[in-house]
Amino acid sequence: MKLGCSTILYGAYSLDQALAGIAEAGYAGIELCGRPGMASHVEMGKPARYYEEIRDKVASHGLFIESIAGTGGISISGDEFPVVLEAAQILGAPFIAEGAGGQAPAVEDERFSPEFENSLKGFESIRKFG
Repeated sequence: MKLGCSTILYGAYSLDQALAGIAEAGYAGIELCGRPGMASHVEMGKPARYYEEIRDKVASHGLFIESIAGTGGISISGDEFPVVLEAAQILGAPFIAEGAGGQAPAVEDERFSPEFENSLKGFESIRKFG
């Protein structure tokens, strides 16, 4: 079994520092985060060479990219999805993660009420497609 670690845990650090820390901790894989203001370790819409350099940097630390993720930075809905797919392919990331999707219920006990179910319909169709 190989374990991975999200770079979001190193959000205040550079990608180099995140990779060094994750490798030193003994992890094998990473979830590469692109969350503006939290963990901007990868950005979408960059030239292929940008992703190749990140991929090579990850490999130089003895790690592999298990996924890319980033609510607010990586979107699997709308017009941005092809850009995310291209970046994932170049990076060698077999999975793309986005936040839970939909809208969070506006109640204190966090129960999921029916009025929020429609906000998840797009994610349901993606899950069925994959």
